[in-house]
Amino acid sequence: VTLGADRLLTVGVDRQDERVASSVAYGATARANTGVFGQYQTSVAGHDLQASLRRDDNEQFGGHTTGALAWGHDLGDGLRLSASYGTAFKAPTFNDLYWPWAGNPDLRPERSRSLEVGLAGRFATGQWSVHAYATRIDDLIDWACTANCGGDWLDDVWQPSNINSARIRGLEAVASTRW
Repeated sequence: VTLGADRLLTVGVDRQDERVASSVAYGATARANTGVFGQYQTSVAGHDLQASLRRDDNEQFGGHTTGALAWGHDLGDGLRLSASYGTAFKAPTFNDLYWPWAGNPDLRPERSRSLEVGLAGRFATGQWSVHAYATRIDDLIDWACTANCGGDWLDDVWQPSNINSARIRGLEAVASTRW
């Protein structure tokens, strides 16, 4: 929805239905996730701003609210500075929870927070950018060896597990040109 010059509002609803068909009685064999979201974009005095909010209602894991804020500003001479912060929620898949011989029905959903700062520029035949980012994930779902580890790899038992906390930090540099 256009709210005027340089203002845009986006709203929506999405729904995902999942089912498991098996002779095994799992803790949950069907679930729905309904997400309601909104995003507002505007430009004020040369600053581009974006704010978003999302509410997920997951039948198996409850309600979770996530969101993001982003800012960008043209510095002149083809340079642009940007920064963003956001949160996220990810429920374990039915395969993560119930896959035969490897599922883990005790998994918790992932929750994360991310921050990114960047500088981008243009030159006559191309563009470049440098972005630094940091993400902290609580209850990261990752495959881990849970039995017979270190022996013959054919005997190892692997299954998804929650890692209490993980941090991902990085620097990304991109350059492109046109011939």
